This record gives sequence, C-alpha cells and structure tokens, in this order.
Amino acid sequence: HEPNAMRVRVLVCCAHSPREGARSNSEIRYFIRLKVASYKINYAVVTKVVEFAQPANYFTIIFRIQRGYIPETMLSIIKGPDFIGKAVGMTLVMLFATGSFHRAFSQVRYDTLPNAPARYAQQLSVFKKEPVVTGKVLFLGSSVTENENWRRLLKDSTVVNRTIYGDNTFGVLQRLDEVIRYKPSRLFLQIGQNDLSRNVPTSLIIENIFMMVTRIRTASPTTHIYVQSLLPVNSSIKNFPMAYSKQTAIVEVNGQLKKYSDVLSYTYVDVHGQLLDKTSMLDTLFTLDGVKLSPAGYKQWIDFLKKSKFL
Repeated sequence: HEPNAMRVRVLVCCAHSPREGARSNSEIRYFIRLKVASYKINYAVVTKVVEFAQPANYFTIIFRIQRGYIPETMLSIIKGPDFIGKAVGMTLVMLFATGSFHRAFSQVRYDTLPNAPARYAQQLSVFKKEPVVTGKVLFLGSSVTENENWRRLLKDSTVVNRTIYGDNTFGVLQRLDEVIRYKPSRLFLQIGQNDLSRNVPTSLIIENIFMMVTRIRTASPTTHIYVQSLLPVNSSIKNFPMAYSKQTAIVEVNGQLKKYSDVLSYTYVDVHGQLLDKTSMLDTLFTLDGVKLSPAGYKQWIDFLKKSKFL
C-alpha cells in the first residue's frame, strides 16, 4: 500500500494458454487498461501482468487502487462481460467487505477522534453494561440523533439508543461490535457530519459508512438497515459553527449513499430533503444554530419516517 493507494494482486485463470495463441501477456495488459479506460475508472490502474509458468494459463494481474469511491469501481467492473474484468471486480468486493481497504488506507492521517472523546468513552462504557435485548429498533449515530428522545417520540420504551455526542464514522466503526450484538430488527444509521467538520474526505466517509453496512449485514443478515442522509445546514444563522459549512460535500455524500443503496442492500432515507427551505438550505424553523435541529426539526424527521412507513 501507499499513502493514498494500495496495490492488489489477482490470480486469473484463462480458458486457453496464451502460449497457444489465445492471448499474450501484452494483449491482456492492453485489454485491461482499455477496460479500465472504457469505464472511466480512475482508481484502478493495471501495472503488471505476469504469466505463471505452471500451469501456463494462470496469470497474476497487479493493479493499483486509488483512494476514491471503491464501490463505483466494483460496480463498473463487475458489470463487464469479460472474465478478467469480473475477476478484478470480485476481488475488489472481497477486499472491501473484509476491511482490507479500510486497514490499508487508515495509515493516511486525518483527525479521526470524536469531537468529545471523554463523552465517547463514558457513553460507550454505559452501553456495554446494558442488558442485550435482540430484535428491537436501534438508532446509531452522533449528536444529531442523540439530541432527541427517540423512545418518547416513538412512544416505544424498547427502542435502543446507540448515539453518542460528537461521534464520527471512525468512532462508530470502532464500537460497531457492541451495536451488532443487539441484532436489531431495524437499524437507523445517521453519521458523517462531524467527519466533514474535521475535513475528512467525502470518499473516506462514504467508504466508512459502506463498511458499517457490510459488517452489520454480515453479522445480522435479518436486520433491515436504513442509511439516513446527512442533514442540510444554514450558514446564514447567527452563531453558525463555520466548521460545518459543507453543503456541497453533504450533497455529494448523500448522492453516493442513495446511488449504492440497491447494490449494498439498504434503504436510503432522504431526511435532507424534508428539512430544506426554498433556497435549499436548512429551514430556520427546523434549527437552533444552523446545524442542530429544533424540536420542530425532530418532529419533521420522525413524521417523515412514519409517513414513509420506515417506522
């Protein structure tokens, strides 16, 4: 791996040996480069193709993956008709699902600590002591979700709250095993705003969220996962915290979360669109400071979930 990329080796079996004239190493190398270019994938660059001596029809393809929207790469290549493209694509799927990308890229340094580390540690300690009751509705995220009493709003005392003030995607990944043990019937995830305030790249935020979905799906296959959009902000309001003035990035993240909902088998929930004013900013009726929601904002959110029959 490199600071912003990693190299991957793929062993591919051809139906015919290139020694028999089916395909030479140079032809395969050219073929894959052409395939990458045709899909407009900037993340995968084939650097080498090595023929195995025994047996002759096996090859090692070495390619370089740039940090970026890994699922975009996976989806594009897997849809290709050729066996080499599918081999590369499925390798990306396995690397992504097993956390290899996340571990390799974690060497790149960003400010990944929660906004309130002491609060994070304290709350996580409390969570670990609570009795585990499976099959319930669970809310997972940061202060946006924590700031309201979901049990009271939903009139359901069994709702599991796994939200922590100031948390980010890295913090959620770190504590995800504690969440998964509940094997909830429905899990509502809303996270990413604090990452943006620390200038974490949108591509990494998306990768982290997709990693959460993959881990939850693997450990609790019957859980219905709802990935909720990042919420809008309004920088025109007095005392607005400027670190959160990331509306363009918010729209970008939401677009990717919506795009890959079918591929990763979760339901995308567009809360963002329910809180906008006519200028596409967070409506002043729904916020206290341009970021935090007011009671009216939370009511709008919960009413939308109920109206959409997500709850």
